[in-house]
Amino acid sequence: MVPIVTALAILLAGAGGATAWARTADLADVIVRELPRHHVEAVRSVERLGGDAGRRLLLIDGFESRLPPQAMAALQRAAGVVSVTPTAELRLSGSSDAGATSTTPSITDVAEAIGATALWKNHLTG
Repeated sequence: MVPIVTALAILLAGAGGATAWARTADLADVIVRELPRHHVEAVRSVERLGGDAGRRLLLIDGFESRLPPQAMAALQRAAGVVSVTPTAELRLSGSSDAGATSTTPSITDVAEAIGATALWKNHLTG
């Protein structure tokens, strides 16, 4: 009798794991900004809405998260949450490297895109 119960428990656990894995494919990647000192509260809100919290982004008082797309509006209104923004790919508008063949921006592309090269010409470096 015990082996049958054990086998049934393993089967049920495996089925639950497969269901959880299938659900993660339906989650949207977002950046959640939180009020200072409200990280735990914001993470709990994400989890209550069916998502999971990822890497902290201390520079912006936030963290990466994955959650169901339909939960984004509710999370935006949750206690401790400042904003919820879908992640997006950043692309520079062009390349100034003569002969550049890669679609990956070079450090020169980035410096020009943010105006750093003009500052460097005026000896402003930091």
